[in-house]
Amino acid sequence: MSNTTPLVSVIIPTYNQAKYIEQCVESCLGQTYPNLEIIVVDDGCTDSTPEILSRYGSKIRVITQKNQGAAKALNNGIHQSNGNLICWLSSDDAYLPSKIQAQVELALADDSIDLIYTDWFSIDADGNILKEVKSPYYKEGTLKRLLFGNFINGSSVLMKKTVWQEAGGFNTDLVADVDGFMWHKLLLANKKFAHVPQTLIYYRTHSQNQSSNMPLMRHFSDLVILNTLQNAPSSLFDDGKGEIGLCEYYSSLRKHLNACFFWRSSLYVSIRINTIKPSLSNWFQVRLNKFLISIFNANEYRDNDRINYLFKLRRLTLNVYHKLT
Repeated sequence: MSNTTPLVSVIIPTYNQAKYIEQCVESCLGQTYPNLEIIVVDDGCTDSTPEILSRYGSKIRVITQKNQGAAKALNNGIHQSNGNLICWLSSDDAYLPSKIQAQVELALADDSIDLIYTDWFSIDADGNILKEVKSPYYKEGTLKRLLFGNFINGSSVLMKKTVWQEAGGFNTDLVADVDGFMWHKLLLANKKFAHVPQTLIYYRTHSQNQSSNMPLMRHFSDLVILNTLQNAPSSLFDDGKGEIGLCEYYSSLRKHLNACFFWRSSLYVSIRINTIKPSLSNWFQVRLNKFLISIFNANEYRDNDRINYLFKLRRLTLNVYHKLT
């Protein structure tokens, strides 16, 4: 990348986030990096968001569309962007001033890097810092570890626009965990990830954002993991030990999937383990997962009270266990 200050496009999809959109946009305008294009995609807002955005004039570019969801808003904004490098920022999140500068410097130092992520602060609805999250980085085996939990915050990412294009954009069939699907897809395509070990974004948690809907998040995360397991070669998981290594990895992964109520991906793993190493225990795991999918209607993710109840019961049990031990 020969240009020392390549154009970076920041895409902000928003739907009725008037309370936070100003702080979000201001955090982009306050970046130390000079060559930015800020695109806000109004996904059919019905609150005062359009009025707030109009105050910025030519400082930002606003694209208006009918309400179609975050994935389509992101695809629309990125498609119309001009930068060779792209970022996206949830409209209730915010950047720290040096976020993009730090990532561009790393991108310029190594042109083979396709995607760069950072650490982040978790904040509450009022902007109070809840915790600092240090994202791990692995030179190898990133996908193996992502299956145990997504540690790459989407708002922290900078990536090449060509990489997004090669991936076909964000998967608009998904309602949630769109970022996770993208990371898995890129890693399966051998794209190179890098990490800036600095805390450079504020990630807001509140009752109105999607991540607070646990049944929905669990359902789609389960589908994302299942898709990856079905499409990834076994060699990614076996540590060079063949079926023995694959069983070891799948066995540890299954414990995690069961704990998270990711029953469909757990069923796939259980079937694979039982195929490689038939046993009464593995046979039981297969039957148990089929039963859980059936009895708790895991495919119906919206307001699933039974799954929510199980999740709360599990959390209570763990709390009691930790107190006793």
